[in-house]
Amino acid sequence: MMPSNVFSTDQVRGRYIGARGLGITATQDYHDGGIALNDASQGLQYQRWRVRLFDAGEANSRAMLSSPNTPEFELYAVPYMTEVSLSFDQNMRPALAYVIPAGSRLWWYDSVVSGMVVTSVDGQTPRIAMDDGRFLATEGYQRNDIILGYKRSGALYYRQQRDRFLIERDPTASIPEPQRTQQRALIAASGGLIKIGLSRQLRLQFMLDIL
Repeated sequence: MMPSNVFSTDQVRGRYIGARGLGITATQDYHDGGIALNDASQGLQYQRWRVRLFDAGEANSRAMLSSPNTPEFELYAVPYMTEVSLSFDQNMRPALAYVIPAGSRLWWYDSVVSGMVVTSVDGQTPRIAMDDGRFLATEGYQRNDIILGYKRSGALYYRQQRDRFLIERDPTASIPEPQRTQQRALIAASGGLIKIGLSRQLRLQFMLDIL
């Protein structure tokens, strides 16, 4: 989770931890996860998982998932997908943010309905990540969340799993001036999000596509 639901006043940049530091693109994403889907018995940093978008923008587009101990298989298929972003929840259930011509979507496990659901997202470049998959965050304090970030109308927003992705927050809203104006100008000038994830400084970091 993000303390006080706000960005830091000062930027503290660092390299991403684990799989988030790999070559993530709009059609290929990496995320640390457990030993198998629906199995968090070995923690959420057991191995690196990869999702690849095959036939992007085509009628048979599909997201293919694999890990060192799991041969690549079809995770999810929706016609005309052009972007994908991968994460897992605390029980190693997959979550996938994706883009289709009708807009951005999030496919995730909703414990209220005990099943996978699709949530519409009013924004571009949707990117997701587990904010902190370390053992203490997962088992000791239960403070971790899947974070969904996206850009809309020149501003950056995010939602979190604990709110069932229903509450939209502007993480720059409570930043004091002049830092707030500076950060908002940087976001507005960007092409959106490339990825989000935990950095080596143990901060949730949002990487923008600076034009």
